[in-house]
Amino acid sequence: MAQDINVVVLTGRLTADPQLRQIPSGQYVMKFGIANNKGKRKQNDQWVDQPPNFFNVTVWGRMAEVLKPYLVKGKMIAVSGRLQQSSYQLEGETRKRTSVDIVAENIELLGGGQGGGQGGSQGGSRTQGGPSQSNDANVPPEFSGGPAEAPGQGGSDPFDAGTGLAEPAPDDEIPF
Repeated sequence: MAQDINVVVLTGRLTADPQLRQIPSGQYVMKFGIANNKGKRKQNDQWVDQPPNFFNVTVWGRMAEVLKPYLVKGKMIAVSGRLQQSSYQLEGETRKRTSVDIVAENIELLGGGQGGGQGGSQGGSRTQGGPSQSNDANVPPEFSGGPAEAPGQGGSDPFDAGTGLAEPAPDDEIPF
């Protein structure tokens, strides 16, 4: 029997600083909203801005704790995860309300906004349920997916011997 697919991938800017809290079990949960701009559409021979879509995002565990300092209002991020519907009832109301949130499994810092960064995907760092890699100088070493320098190496040149990286190709060998 085939399984249902529940995957969402969005880029957008944070609408406010995230709220981080620790639940009684000790696990961290962070909530924030992102605005996803549609861009422009041609209407009557003129380009017209389309209103953005707004989404609520929930991040759980260590990823929430580590990312909190880097997520600020206006920061451009990419989020991938799944949709989760929940229902709640406000005090004094008899009607139940529903909410659909994105439960983040991966977050990539894209730069821009007050959080700094290089802009675009060039200056980002990525998490996949936790730390994995980083190109952003503002991300701590434990978040970068590896040590700041190779063991036994004193320099920070990524092309030093022993780092596992190849020598850069000469300009005349680059195919573009």
